[in-house]
Amino acid sequence: MVMTPARVRQQRQKQLQNKQLANQQRQAATLRANAESEEAAEPSGTSIRQAESAASQSLQLCSICLENQKERLFFPCGHVCACGDCAALLQAQGSPCPMCRTPIERVINAFL
Repeated sequence: MVMTPARVRQQRQKQLQNKQLANQQRQAATLRANAESEEAAEPSGTSIRQAESAASQSLQLCSICLENQKERLFFPCGHVCACGDCAALLQAQGSPCPMCRTPIERVINAFL
């Protein structure tokens, strides 16, 4: 069979299309594999929300007793880091702010 220039061009185009298709299939397979490995590495959305919720709740706890919620602001530093009981105890003892060691002049109710 004689190969005409038009026939040669058709074969080359066909080979090029086949190579492009193979490359696209490889890229798609790689993307799927990466997506699956990322999904396996990350916890589910529910556990992420639970972890964020637990972290948020722990940030709201008194820095001293770690049981009650923070509800008092120390003046002049402005730290909100203690519950009412612990703030009263610190103020009665003349203790400084547990966060920055600034002397506590007043204790103010904080509404968070």
